[in-house]
Amino acid sequence: MLEDIRNVKLLTGKYQGRIQRLVYENLALNPIEVSKSIYNFLRAQFTIKVKEYVDSLTTGPIVRCEYCTRRGNSTYNAFKWMQNITSMYLHIIDKNCREVYREVGYSGNISLYNESWNPNIYQLKATL
Repeated sequence: MLEDIRNVKLLTGKYQGRIQRLVYENLALNPIEVSKSIYNFLRAQFTIKVKEYVDSLTTGPIVRCEYCTRRGNSTYNAFKWMQNITSMYLHIIDKNCREVYREVGYSGNISLYNESWNPNIYQLKATL
């Protein structure tokens, strides 16, 4: 994973304006804004129909279906793991992913009890 992240940074620098990184948490938190940015990057038109489709995929009731593309609330689905993870596993992940966290700008030592937690808060302003 770390090598992939570093390669993306290298390629993005080498091919400026031709590669755009997508941060999953940002898409889940701001699906319309991020989708518009993707369409703009591709020089495609973000129509009302596209907006309605994105809305239909990312808002509404939570759908409990492992294989469905429409799962309702994208923010809930992006962060629902926080409700189930034990502090032991969280500690293991934090310990083993410190360098990955640093490379992508995530804050270290995730607080299991902070429901508003977004590890990517600095990237929300910097990238997709």
